[in-house]
Amino acid sequence: MLLIYDKFADKSDLEAGRKIKCVLKHVVSCVRSRKINGLYELEIQSVIDDDIKNYVREKNIIKSPSGQFYIIYWYQYNSNTQLVTIKAKHIFYYLAARPVIHHERDDMECYWSIRAILEDYPQPEGFIKYDFYVASHIEGRKSWNYWGKQQAYAILGDPNSLVNLYGGEIYRDNFYFSIESKMEHSRENAFLIRDGWNTTGITCTVDDSNTTTTIDAYDNGGNFFQVAIGSGTIPYSTQKILTFSYSDMSQLSSDAYSFWQSNQNPARSFDVQLASIRNTNKESPWMELENYGIGDSGTVYSNIIGYSDTQRIEEDRFDELSQRMISVKLGSYRNSITNKDRYDKLLNKDDSAGRRLDAIEKNMKGNITRADIENLFS
Repeated sequence: MLLIYDKFADKSDLEAGRKIKCVLKHVVSCVRSRKINGLYELEIQSVIDDDIKNYVREKNIIKSPSGQFYIIYWYQYNSNTQLVTIKAKHIFYYLAARPVIHHERDDMECYWSIRAILEDYPQPEGFIKYDFYVASHIEGRKSWNYWGKQQAYAILGDPNSLVNLYGGEIYRDNFYFSIESKMEHSRENAFLIRDGWNTTGITCTVDDSNTTTTIDAYDNGGNFFQVAIGSGTIPYSTQKILTFSYSDMSQLSSDAYSFWQSNQNPARSFDVQLASIRNTNKESPWMELENYGIGDSGTVYSNIIGYSDTQRIEEDRFDELSQRMISVKLGSYRNSITNKDRYDKLLNKDDSAGRRLDAIEKNMKGNITRADIENLFS
């Protein structure tokens, strides 16, 4: 059952089922899409009726059959099909209506950074204030500066957002969200996906375009370290230049090597189509797969290419009407801040994470040569 609430329903109204405007009675489809550290949306198609015409409005709230709340941001009527298509973002994105006028913090843990961003601000006209509960146990302190950023953007969307800054993953459940180093409730060794057993097909993509074969790493003390694949083993070389700021010179070598180790091999990703396994003699393993979601990791095996790999569910699409998983997209399992995309963001010259450790010169005694750095790996 899909319920539409008035946009002025407060948190207690939504949780108690008050201020319901209508029930969508002629729903054709309702699909939820989620992505790690990104998309969390609902797309609905319904037959046009009087309730639809009266209550499908921007900023009204939809409650899905799974019990999550979404805010309508887009809809389209089609007179040929007599259908309306509705798109709604998860209630978390309500924070996009609340600006961070100016906030700056030094040396702060992730949890307290979130709390600082959620401090009270004048509520924009036409919006009800919702309180969000948050959690984070990520260790380490960071400094940041957000000027005129919306709260949702400062937490999730900005290249320098808290999620990228602390190397975390966001979990969203109505008015609760957490940022942990690995998504809350995600599981390891959770599934086994095999061609022809619990799928209708697997598409494997091997992408060598961003493979790193040489790392030239420097720190703010002028020290240098290089990691490279041996000459003659590859037809070309992809060089990455990284710059770090440290108070402890020993981190240069470990960070450079960790980045190289995470990016020296081609990226492999899998698109897995699951939908039609239901009601076949393979229903048992299919039912098991429906218990998994984004963040979970497991093994994928493709008979066609004879390849198996540990992968993580990075995106999923779920049919809210039948309560069945439609498809999942998996990517290389890198439970580490050395994920290439995160590193690219963290090492941006304007990113406070790139300045997370102050000048090495203050802690150095005597001159440090390149040989001294290289000796760390001997």
